Amino acid sequence: MTAPVISKKQGKPIAMTAPVTSTKVGDMYTVSFFMPSEYTLETLPKPNNNRITISEQPQVTRYVHKFG
Repeated sequence: MTAPVISKKQGKPIAMTAPVTSTKVGDMYTVSFFMPSEYTLETLPKPNNNRITISEQPQVTRYVHKFG
């Protein structure tokens, strides 16, 4: 996965966030986008594909190591 992820949609834009996580189980992938805290499950845009689900996950603390 690369960041930032770029997406275009009509309506109010949401700044994409990093990190983006991806896991693979068999032939299926789960991709997680971390959304700004100002959004709730009710205010996020609705997916236009029924295979896409939005769920809230427990809060966790992450640490970042910057390298270049």
